[in-house]
Amino acid sequence: MSSRRAPIPPLMLELSKLIVQIYRRQTMRRAFASFLVEKEREMGEHLSLAKGPDRLSTGWVFYYQSRAYVETSSINEMLVGHGPVIVADDGRVIEGSSMDRDPEEMLKR
Repeated sequence: MSSRRAPIPPLMLELSKLIVQIYRRQTMRRAFASFLVEKEREMGEHLSLAKGPDRLSTGWVFYYQSRAYVETSSINEMLVGHGPVIVADDGRVIEGSSMDRDPEEMLKR
C-alpha cells in the first residue's frame, strides 16, 4: 500500500492561509495592546491607537497618541517626542522615537 497522501484541495489551502493570517493579526494586536497598557502605566496617561496598523515587509507599524487628543484633536492634549511602534513578525516590539521616520529601518534593530 502506498503512503502517498492525497493532494490538499485548493480551497483547503486558501482556508489554511487565512487562518494563519488571522492568528498572526490577533497576536500582533495583542502585542501592541500589551505595549500600550505598559506605556499607560509608565506615563500615567490614557493612550489610544492613532493610526495603523500598517503592514511592513516583516511586521506591522502602529502610531499612538493620548486618548484625549484622539477624541478632541486639541493640540493641548497632543503627546510629542514619541514615535511609531513596530510589532515584528518574529514577535519583537520595537519602540521608536520622534526621530524615527522610516518604520522599515526600525525593523533592522
